[in-house]
Amino acid sequence: MPIPVHSCRFSRSPGFTLAEILIAIAIFALLVSIIMGSFSGVFSQTEQLARERMNRDMARNCLVRMSTDLGNIFIIRPPIFVPPATGQEPSPFRFVARDSTARGGDAVQLQFASRAHVDFNGDGRQGIAIIRYYLEAVGAGPEPVYRLRRGDVLADVGSLPEPANDPILCENIRTLNLSYIDAEGESSKEWDSSSIDYGYATPRAVRIRLELAADDDVTVFQTVVSLPLWRPASGKV
Repeated sequence: MPIPVHSCRFSRSPGFTLAEILIAIAIFALLVSIIMGSFSGVFSQTEQLARERMNRDMARNCLVRMSTDLGNIFIIRPPIFVPPATGQEPSPFRFVARDSTARGGDAVQLQFASRAHVDFNGDGRQGIAIIRYYLEAVGAGPEPVYRLRRGDVLADVGSLPEPANDPILCENIRTLNLSYIDAEGESSKEWDSSSIDYGYATPRAVRIRLELAADDDVTVFQTVVSLPLWRPASGKV
């Protein structure tokens, strides 16, 4: 019996050449780099927006706090007020300000008496407090950054302690410019109500200009606070 002979045909399976595989890998790598670059840009922008939002919140809280303190300022007016005698210690209730643009950190920039005492100790005591604002340098560099601290001590504690470790009110400060407006509308960078150079007067308003840094961007926040109480220059009404 003859054995049937079957013809066999071998078909070649379709595949990829080395060149096609390399091209596919290159396209895949390009797509991945584009996607990762997009994600990186989104994340970077998100972080930048978060820092800017944090700066806005800090600036708003800072300006509100300073406005509240100044809005509750305590001033001794004539006839109770008497100019200090020569050699006499200045009153703790004086309004004294230093040029914040000319002095470095760790120096008291502004001091005044206010009824806006914040009870940090939790003892429930209230009264007239001596409020002090001062800048503190953070790090070093061609463009230094500062933080603003706020001291708050009741006036009946005796001698005021040196500024140290007071609560931080604002950070990321590039510059803090404070100017003081007198009864004639003139502006000054410094003030001392216990000095005859200022007629023993207090300012009528305070202009606050705050610059906060977020990476390479600087945002400006500013306000003007009219003082509800003031003392005119000696000899003036």
